[in-house]
Amino acid sequence: MDKILIVDGHSKDKTVKIAKKEGAEIMFQEGKGKGMGFQTFLKKYPIKEDELYIMLDGDASYPAEDIPIFLENLKEYEIVSGKRKGVRFKLKNIIHFIGNKIISLLGFLLYGKYIDICTGMWGFRGNVLKSMKISAKGFDLEVDLFINIW
Repeated sequence: MDKILIVDGHSKDKTVKIAKKEGAEIMFQEGKGKGMGFQTFLKKYPIKEDELYIMLDGDASYPAEDIPIFLENLKEYEIVSGKRKGVRFKLKNIIHFIGNKIISLLGFLLYGKYIDICTGMWGFRGNVLKSMKISAKGFDLEVDLFINIW
């Protein structure tokens, strides 16, 4: 069953109104931070082992058009991660870009796998989601996901 679920961190903008208008289901997260949003989802959503799930950051930094590719790859793999396509270079972005490269390199050195660890787009099979033990509360979520899968 195809469904869009928005885990909202009590945003002050029109996210909820627009999402409801477009037919999305809304879940309000417990606490603050991206990791808490994911923890709320794991705790409150009835995850089915044989279903496929896509996590996509809501800031439009990843194309929703890639979801069919993720779903196709999830037929073969239990987890699929996205890769950013292009970065706008402002000082803040350059620092994030370099930091992400360093974190991804450390992940490679520790686990022998190189991926964009800080990606905001992931695909999971339900059985994998059900087994995850996520403790991240904020933007450390992606590192926590990476550690959980290896």
